Amino acid sequence: MTTWTVIVISTAVRFLSSSSSLRIELKQIRDCFFWLFIACTFLVVIGVILEEIKFRRKTPYIEPESEVFIPERVTSLAKLGLWILVLGITGEGLFEMATSWIDGLSETYSNTLLLNAEALTGNAAKSAEEAQRASASAKSDAKTAHDEADVVGKKANKLAAQLGDAKKQLDAVDAKRAELERSLVNMAVCNSPRVISRWSFTIKGVSKSFSDPLKPFARKALIEYMPFDVEARRAAGNIDAVLQDAGWTIVNAVPLDGLSDGVEVEPFIPHVATPPRLDTQSKEWQEWNSLRESEYQTREAAGAVVDFLHSYNWQARDSWPIDKEDEIPVGGIRIKVGMYPAVVYVPPIGQKEFAEASARIDEEMEQKRQAAKMEMYGKILKGLTLEEATRFKATEEQRDREEKRLAERYSPTGPCKVMHSFTEGPR
Repeated sequence: MTTWTVIVISTAVRFLSSSSSLRIELKQIRDCFFWLFIACTFLVVIGVILEEIKFRRKTPYIEPESEVFIPERVTSLAKLGLWILVLGITGEGLFEMATSWIDGLSETYSNTLLLNAEALTGNAAKSAEEAQRASASAKSDAKTAHDEADVVGKKANKLAAQLGDAKKQLDAVDAKRAELERSLVNMAVCNSPRVISRWSFTIKGVSKSFSDPLKPFARKALIEYMPFDVEARRAAGNIDAVLQDAGWTIVNAVPLDGLSDGVEVEPFIPHVATPPRLDTQSKEWQEWNSLRESEYQTREAAGAVVDFLHSYNWQARDSWPIDKEDEIPVGGIRIKVGMYPAVVYVPPIGQKEFAEASARIDEEMEQKRQAAKMEMYGKILKGLTLEEATRFKATEEQRDREEKRLAERYSPTGPCKVMHSFTEGPR
């Protein structure tokens, strides 16, 4: 019963409060008419006063009808006062009726509000009763729904677990599929023929060709290849054709026994001592500086050749000239084309223990290198601002990419495992 009473009272209060704005407006209109009534009363007073006031001015004049000389002129405001009096009395009557009319409206509105509030109170009581019954029914339905939700939740959890297991199985299958795909691709890479096909095209006036990457490094080159090996001779011929198409000069292409498997690219390395006097104007200094500049350029050219061969899946690497380095043309490079590398994708059983040990050692060394690197980075970044830290990270990322690129030049096998024999051939 207390709940019903609260609902009824709150409903009536809300209704009455919603009507307060109209009551305020009626009161404001009634006050306006009342003050206009007061103003009209003042006008009546002013009109009465003006009827009795006469102004005398010392202005003589002659009366037109009687032709009598009058020394003073008398001015009366009785007519103006009469009009003001009439206006004031009329306004009093009108505004008094308006005030009474507004008072009647206010009383009627208040009675209407009271009747409506009583009606709403009765309706609210009925609604409260119905709401209580509906609440009891809703509680019963809610309990039933809660029990059913528990059952559904348990089924959903079970289904989610099953879906999780299925997802794990699908992820495992997808991982195996991706691994198999990589295996097939890597197998194809490890058995790619050492052939470079010619191609060129022109689109919207821009020409492209297969030898474009090597054109900026055009210089002299010496090619050596394994004799009595048709495949090595063909690979050397492909390199010869690419370099000539790129504008290089092939000084010689000669067969030479005892070359390592794969392709080795050797830059020109001058064997000259630093001049004793650091006189940049001396002839010795200028010759030494020219040779050093030539060495730098040939190293870049050798790296470009290695990168180009890697783009065609060749086994190639940079190498340091350790014999007959004087045969390398000044500012040029020497390319050694050995036999097709003995590449396997899956290590043989006889080499399994060594392959596993090598992989484990490589992984441990990489983990230690990364840990030391992160520790060093942490110490360095502590003393840097946000902008300096951003620049430092960008520099280190660029350095990591360059190290990876250089590592691929010197160890290009990738997924392919190259088997090195005890000897390169009969002596």
